[in-house]
Amino acid sequence: MAVHSLVSIAGLLTRLRHRLRLRARAVHGFSKLRQGSRTSDAATSISDTPAYTQLCAKAASDPAVFATFKRQPAYTAILEHVSCELGAKYLHAALAQTPEIEGRLPLFRRNDELGRPNVCDYGAHGVFSPTTLRYVKVLSDLQRLFGPLDRLRVLEIGVGYGGQCFIVHAGGGFRSYTLVDLPPVLALATRYLKTLAVPRVEIEVHGAFDLVISNYAFSECRRDVQERYLTELLEPAPHGYMTCNFLSGMGREEIAARLPRSRWIDENPVSKKRNAILVWGDG
Repeated sequence: MAVHSLVSIAGLLTRLRHRLRLRARAVHGFSKLRQGSRTSDAATSISDTPAYTQLCAKAASDPAVFATFKRQPAYTAILEHVSCELGAKYLHAALAQTPEIEGRLPLFRRNDELGRPNVCDYGAHGVFSPTTLRYVKVLSDLQRLFGPLDRLRVLEIGVGYGGQCFIVHAGGGFRSYTLVDLPPVLALATRYLKTLAVPRVEIEVHGAFDLVISNYAFSECRRDVQERYLTELLEPAPHGYMTCNFLSGMGREEIAARLPRSRWIDENPVSKKRNAILVWGDG
């Protein structure tokens, strides 16, 4: 009995040391991402370009740039390039699967008050940036798959200016929302969400998360960055939602194999033929 207890304790200590080593590597890795450091000369993702990151940094610090950043070519090359037609499909799909979301459209429109985005007229529903309507569709998916989000600790990989975070906030809120991205992007998102008075937003990765989401960003990262995200964020998360375009790093089968509880669902509407959404932990 005593020998068995000692073996059990020894095994527990070994597992604990292993988890602490993993955690230390993760903190070091995420710190390097926040500081803009790289493990090689390659960019961390396909959006990690000087034009984009420099514009984010300027928008975060310069009120004049912040006022119009959503229509600057260096920014629309990465974000804010959804067509009016695709925006209409996002709106239709969101209202079809979660009709109650219509009552929050005026709140969602606040996302278009900053950065001067290009907008489209959607008739009785009013004028919106198509990108905002894409965020609304993602919120609709999250609510349909996981129920109310207000008690969940959410983490988003690849946050842009924080638009998805704002829409989740306006759509019912969250317990906390952690942003993971490059330092200049985080600086812009922090300013953006502070301006819109979104509470409980964090940029330090710590503790556990209930739901991890990513809108294309994970599938655009370099493989070693994906490995770090998988080990420390995705595999431990009980719930997940990732839209993938497979432009970099791992392929569809490899990602799913690392997350055996997951399943692929069709992107609706389809923004690009190969795209798909990986979900796990849904009801």
